[in-house]
Amino acid sequence: LLKTIMPTDKERFIVQLKGLEFMNDDPGFVDVLYAKVQLVDQTNSNRLQNFLDRLNEELVNTGLMKQKFDRIKLHVTLMNSLLRKDDTGILEAQKTTRGRVKNQERESFDAKKVLRLFGQFDFGQIELNELHLSIMHEPDRQTGYYGCETKILLKPIN
Repeated sequence: LLKTIMPTDKERFIVQLKGLEFMNDDPGFVDVLYAKVQLVDQTNSNRLQNFLDRLNEELVNTGLMKQKFDRIKLHVTLMNSLLRKDDTGILEAQKTTRGRVKNQERESFDAKKVLRLFGQFDFGQIELNELHLSIMHEPDRQTGYYGCETKILLKPIN
């Protein structure tokens, strides 16, 4: 599976972060605001998307994931309402004994002005050097970001 995505000597995965979207139907009640991610080279984009979809399918088939999505959405989360009342970003007080964050109520926010002012904002391009497989709702205690279960380095193969 990994060989299907690895770039060759001359290939690189360059991603463009441009534009904002949100994960629900009403821009006045947003829970997650994110930047859209696209690979600059469409051939590599299809290869990356197919890899992620196949990886998702394998994780579901092996029982490591319960939820199955039709397609993995490439995105960069900018705002998440679950973290709204947590100054640390780590949700330490909400953890269960196993380290997982308990279900808590979201406090949606009005993103209309942000979308109007920055909806087409171009964050620029960056080379994608690695993929992180993270466990949702299990933040790293030091960084507050999702804990990284494993990394896949996207280095060229000869």
